[in-house]
Amino acid sequence: MIIKLHGQAQLERILNRFPDIVGEEAEKGLARSGFEFEKVAKPNAHVDTGRYRASICHFTSGDVVKENPNASPDDSIWILTKTSLQCGSNVEYALDLEKRYGNFQKSLEETAPKMEGHLRTAYEVAIGRIARQAGSVNL
Repeated sequence: MIIKLHGQAQLERILNRFPDIVGEEAEKGLARSGFEFEKVAKPNAHVDTGRYRASICHFTSGDVVKENPNASPDDSIWILTKTSLQCGSNVEYALDLEKRYGNFQKSLEETAPKMEGHLRTAYEVAIGRIARQAGSVNL
């Protein structure tokens, strides 16, 4: 999804000066988006034993924490290096079910407008937080 705005370059310069605020709000928007996906994908999942449905989940980069600080990147199952969202299943036959029923694709198509809304709201909140701090920062 690509959004173009008048003054986008100026806005990007301002947002880049506050990466913590932008990242924190983006993580919240992505998490809400992941829950939207799950809310649609789980009820529509093909059910045999229920294992596949139960395995449908989402991760954001904020969810990923190494429990062992001495672990190497090769020891990690999930490696997310920037703000991102991954939705899916970890059962070995998930790809076969997706090819047959297309549940994830249908769920993404259905939830895309709500996901976009969550991300738009997240950036609006970030801009509001930055604006409140603008009195002490030269933008």
